[in-house]
Amino acid sequence: MKVVASILAAAGAGSLALRLWFPFAPEDPLAGTLATLPLVAGLFWTASRLSNLPMPSHSGTRLGGAAALAALAWMRSDLGLLWGDALSAPVLVAGFFVLLFWQAAAQISVAVGPEADVAGKACSKTPWRYAGFFALVLAVYVGIAPWSIGQRPPDGDEPWYLLLTHSLAHDLDTDLSNNYQAGDSLAFMPRQIGPQPGDPVGPGGERYSRHNMTLPLALAPAYRLAGKAGAVAGIMLLTALFATWQMAVADRLYPERSREVLLAGAAAALASPLLLYSHQVWVEMPAALALTVGFDGVLGINESRSVRRTDGLKLAVAVVLLPLLKLRFLLLSVGLLAVAFRHTGGALRTRIARVGLALLAATTAILLFNQILFGSALKHHPYGSLVGYWTSPAAYLKAPLGLALDSAFGLLGIAPLWLLALPGLILLWRRYRSLVADLAIVSLPYLCLLGPRREWFGGWSPPFRYGLVFLPFLLLLIVPVFARLDRRPVREVAAVLAGATLCLGLVALVLPGWSYNFADGRSYLLDALTLDFGGDVARFFPSWVRPRTANFAWLAVALAGALLLSRRRLARAGPNAISFGFATLLGIMALLPPASKSVPLQILEFEDLYMTATGGEPYPPRWTVGRAAYQGAWKLGAANEIEGNLNPRGSHLRLALEYLKLAPRASATLEILSDGAVVETVALPPADGWNRLVLDPLRWPGGARLGFRLAGSSQSAVLLNRARLRWSDSADP
Repeated sequence: MKVVASILAAAGAGSLALRLWFPFAPEDPLAGTLATLPLVAGLFWTASRLSNLPMPSHSGTRLGGAAALAALAWMRSDLGLLWGDALSAPVLVAGFFVLLFWQAAAQISVAVGPEADVAGKACSKTPWRYAGFFALVLAVYVGIAPWSIGQRPPDGDEPWYLLLTHSLAHDLDTDLSNNYQAGDSLAFMPRQIGPQPGDPVGPGGERYSRHNMTLPLALAPAYRLAGKAGAVAGIMLLTALFATWQMAVADRLYPERSREVLLAGAAAALASPLLLYSHQVWVEMPAALALTVGFDGVLGINESRSVRRTDGLKLAVAVVLLPLLKLRFLLLSVGLLAVAFRHTGGALRTRIARVGLALLAATTAILLFNQILFGSALKHHPYGSLVGYWTSPAAYLKAPLGLALDSAFGLLGIAPLWLLALPGLILLWRRYRSLVADLAIVSLPYLCLLGPRREWFGGWSPPFRYGLVFLPFLLLLIVPVFARLDRRPVREVAAVLAGATLCLGLVALVLPGWSYNFADGRSYLLDALTLDFGGDVARFFPSWVRPRTANFAWLAVALAGALLLSRRRLARAGPNAISFGFATLLGIMALLPPASKSVPLQILEFEDLYMTATGGEPYPPRWTVGRAAYQGAWKLGAANEIEGNLNPRGSHLRLALEYLKLAPRASATLEILSDGAVVETVALPPADGWNRLVLDPLRWPGGARLGFRLAGSSQSAVLLNRARLRWSDSADP
């Protein structure tokens, strides 16, 4: 241990010295990444040392490659590679990230390969195995953090969590009024922030945050020592601890599958969404850790049929801490207690009931505190908002389906590897139905809470924010699938999904802003493809913000794939057929973007980027708070025009247009254009609210673009929501 401590100390000192004294150019976006190289190398070496395993072959080559990239990055301006850092820096940092993941994958391969058998540690569950894994994932998190946080300042709720941390660290209070006035947010971001809507005001003009102070309080000591870097370091340590602890829980449930657990744990730790949240100050990551600790305690109680001190402490700490992090996590605490009660009886239930009393006391204190400070036990949410939770049963499916499949905010949209959780659920149900029931008891109430919410996806945040707490459960689901990697179809599917996940993860890390999508039914990636190919690419991919036919198509494909991969005798399912079918699906996916320019449109959405506008603006504006509450539209003023390619499939077009007049009594005429020529003129009558305009069939020449122009007084303005298109070869209605 002394050797390990010495190496880590030397690596940390080397990184600090590079950052402080190496002559980086001012504001060099790669400076932080280059400075972390000694510490990252030290952590990788520590991971192998603690696991009693040799470093993988070619580690020196990868380290040399990283050093070469560092030298190239430092001298890029002298070598003429500075094509504006907008291009050269991302290319170089992408190369560094590839080497980073390559080294991590190589060390995981050693841990599950023949070298581990020789070392006698292949199936070891000693603390050193977990310590080595902790060091490994921390090395990756440290390597990606400087670039990611340097390219995008804190966003969403992050700035207020950090400002509250700043106040606790420097002022030792939670009054933010002086921090707003002094512009203390400039210590960790380039702009000054003000109070959020709903923040309480004290009798003396004090300004408090609507966010709980549990996480800021935990990060305050590190922030006091190193500012924002200290807070980020604290989050990275918590994330690495969570990744390690969830693997330990999987080890507990699958004692005979140590290799598969290690592979699955590494996949979970080194893939999105954990990568995206490993350096960001969001409360969901610590909540996932608390849930993991509590579930570990429940498993211990169930195994021993007694409440041992350590297991009882794990359960109690998790159950009380979850609502202190965020009130909505109270449902997870109740679920943990319900599972503990379900598997025990007699005197054991009495002891668990004491934990329930502690939860009741903590919850009562939280509600009273909120009532006194905010004037409402639900903080900035009015009591009437609870009425929205008595809604149609279909509404409760929106959150789980969206969190899983939505192309902008869903788990599979950023990390397709998690698709393996679906066949894993089937496999787990066959063998451990009681465990599946336990996971459902903990998860379903929380998901039902999210379902009716307009921003079920977590608002302005990276994907899967509200679902992050369920990552330890998802890990338990993919282990049974990893246990079938000896079967060729499973291995091929897993390899392709892992490759896609790595590519999408690299895009999100190199371009951090692309993980903060707008609630408009698209994503930055889909918008980029739309601009490249000139067609409506987003219509082929699922969205639960703007539901479309693709939702059900992708859901059917996912369920069919899960059923095939979970067959008891996979050989009878036709391995070649499964592999061929999966390859065909990938080919179709690759063809969808170019096909967007030739497949006829059925629904035209005006604010999407395949439309070309002369005047006007999207409605609501992109930065509108609660954007999911609005119908997306394009605001067309007098003499403004918008047009787009239809990819026609017939000689006649039937058009049904949804619109809203912003000045209901103002005169307005909508002109329908074909390649700029007026083919139909419609006077829009005075009307309030959304209206539907249905036109007689229009003769449409092949290849012509459909356009709309508003004529009328200067006060005229109309919102065009969407147009439904039907094609035929005749003018018959």
